[in-house]
Amino acid sequence: MGCDDSCGCTLDHDEMADRVSAWREVCVRAISREEHGTTITATYPSDPALIRRLRELIAAEAECCSFLTFTLEEGPREAVLHLEFPEQARPLIGLIAPASAST
Repeated sequence: MGCDDSCGCTLDHDEMADRVSAWREVCVRAISREEHGTTITATYPSDPALIRRLRELIAAEAECCSFLTFTLEEGPREAVLHLEFPEQARPLIGLIAPASAST
């Protein structure tokens, strides 16, 4: 899916397709998205179901893609997700968090 073995993702093709789909469903809910180098910051509405789904996806990524670093800051009106990734993982990040996913 565009990421070579140096990334270390352990998902097979079908699992990767499911994960990409799950992330895209979440990413379209972003209020804003900024990318600076190898960091993406996305802001989401403070919706309990959405925050729960973000936590689930972050936990799932920790199991298969330990090279990604997620930080979720929750506030009363919004939640801010920071994603840090190695440069070689950029093709993978383009799949799960495309720049065009948010408005």
